[in-house]
Amino acid sequence: WWTLARIAGWDGTQSGEIDSEPPTAPGNLTANASSENEISLNWDASTDNVGVSFYRIFRDDSQVGTSVTTSYVDGGLNPNTEYSYYVVATDASGNLSSASNTITVETGNATTSVIKTNAESIRVFPNPCAHELTIILPVKISETADLKFMLYSLQGEVIYFRDVNFSFGSVQPIKLSEIQSGMYIYKIIANDQIFQSGTIIKQ
Repeated sequence: WWTLARIAGWDGTQSGEIDSEPPTAPGNLTANASSENEISLNWDASTDNVGVSFYRIFRDDSQVGTSVTTSYVDGGLNPNTEYSYYVVATDASGNLSSASNTITVETGNATTSVIKTNAESIRVFPNPCAHELTIILPVKISETADLKFMLYSLQGEVIYFRDVNFSFGSVQPIKLSEIQSGMYIYKIIANDQIFQSGTIIKQ
């Protein structure tokens, strides 16, 4: 009866009752520059006392689209350009949630995805990847830095890690053949601090 009532237009509230309770904020917004002019967004669902109707997607503080699912692809972007995103949930009464976390992403080319967490960035590609990921450090960090590559599930579970020994312009292959297909969060840790993070799609 619930489904039939919603189809008939019932918003889940008693007659005369005004729903003023907003949804919870969308959680764990992640982004991936899937091509030179597209960015893919994913987030954890909001909850609401009646139900979430859709999500509003904001790029650089302006709404660029909506989604009834917990993902969105933003297209028509410029190559090698930074964009900032956040997401807001909306219920049937028009109540708005607080904004999700904000994430800044730089478009690259079809095989490169970079999330800028520092003034300089490490290249991580190809993305999506099949069996091996390549990391290139285009700038000098410190040859004495204790560097690690960490791979997490979207729920925060450590899936893979290894120590890396970067030097200027070095290339580091990361073998991911035993990792299951899906989306993961990577972090490059320098002296126990996050130097760069982003998302990787394993095919």
